[in-house]
Amino acid sequence: MVEKKRALTPIQSEINKNLVKLENYLGSKEKALHFASTITTVLNDTPKLQLCTPQSVVSAFLKGAELKLLPATVMGQFYVIPYGTKANFQIGYQGVVELLYRGGVDKIVAGIVREKDLDTSSYEEGIFTHKIDLRLSEDERGAIVGAYASAYLNGEKTSIYMNLKDILKHGKQYSKSFNSKDSPWNKDPKWMYKKTAVLQLAKLLPKSADFLKAMKYDTDADSTLTDKINKVREKAEVIKLGNLTNKPNENKESKTIEAEVAESTKDTTETATGE
Repeated sequence: MVEKKRALTPIQSEINKNLVKLENYLGSKEKALHFASTITTVLNDTPKLQLCTPQSVVSAFLKGAELKLLPATVMGQFYVIPYGTKANFQIGYQGVVELLYRGGVDKIVAGIVREKDLDTSSYEEGIFTHKIDLRLSEDERGAIVGAYASAYLNGEKTSIYMNLKDILKHGKQYSKSFNSKDSPWNKDPKWMYKKTAVLQLAKLLPKSADFLKAMKYDTDADSTLTDKINKVREKAEVIKLGNLTNKPNENKESKTIEAEVAESTKDTTETATGE
């Protein structure tokens, strides 16, 4: 008796439709098939992605493939996070570091700072020196109080330190996935603390085209400010329709909306590098 082939799920069918695109991004059919298999692994680890539209799921993974990054279950270079029925791309700490290396940075070091580390660490003239008592366990070093990132470029060291309150404030303000159970902010918070510090440091570093593209993808998907821009633009469309029958207010309303969009766009541009 011939065994019937198991029917493909909608997401698997969508993956198959995009295998050629994966091959173009990754350089070989073998790499494309391997990447496709990692999608299945991520789907098993995050069941809520099965509730998202197949197009949004595969589109989010394609963004990672285009940047030649590997998903969270493999290297933690990017995440695919469900928001209702839509899946969104979010770059991870390892992905940010990888893309900064492509921009010419020689070395990046980031770490978590605990309460007792402050007794032996220093931050002077833009250089953070992190020293820990090697005799103490993580718990004995105390609660997390912040994160730092240092970069080495052409023999010079540049650093930034952020305390935990500022990191969490940044996350709440700019990341709409901050409170999601499926977000790395809840699954891998230490990595997000380090990612936030590295993104602040990135303002002072050379950036590759891939880095800028990744920041755009990350901001478009996860930024609360992107939602704000979209709402402002929706409002503009409503007013535009209203102006068809209310000509006297057209110029006034248009100027107001233009100002709102310009301000929101400015904020989103700043967010792309973690401000």
